[in-house]
Amino acid sequence: DGVDLGRPAEFARLDAECSSAAPDLVVAGPLYKLTGWNTHEEEGALKLLQTLDRIRIKHDCALVAEHHAGHAQSGQLRSTRPIGSSVFLRWPEFGLGIVRHPDADPTEEHPAWVQVRRWRGSREDRAWPTELRHGGPDRLPWAPTAAYWGRLPVG
Repeated sequence: DGVDLGRPAEFARLDAECSSAAPDLVVAGPLYKLTGWNTHEEEGALKLLQTLDRIRIKHDCALVAEHHAGHAQSGQLRSTRPIGSSVFLRWPEFGLGIVRHPDADPTEEHPAWVQVRRWRGSREDRAWPTELRHGGPDRLPWAPTAAYWGRLPVG
């Protein structure tokens, strides 16, 4: 049914789940569905991000947050920057988005080949793939293309 982290009882439920599970990683999102606060305004976005930071810090875990980007303007590439308050642009350690690969089958509603684009640079060097392919039913949902594995440092 989702969660509204603006409600103390819902925050307490998430906090209790994290206390019980002791996760190394929490995956949350999409961000606009996690609260009733208006995340297009700075105050609502800040409240949500502070709430997520409380969970991340208290439970000493990494946080991956899904956020949606706006639609492409006619004749332009789709932006991968998140919609809503500009707070979402400053908050994360890094920001990545996915878009349909230019050579992907244009008839697929959900492309099996995508490009990974940065919308916010990392604070330190990280080896992220630039392309992903859908893995199929017997593999991970998404896997980097062969070019990624050749770029990784050895050792």
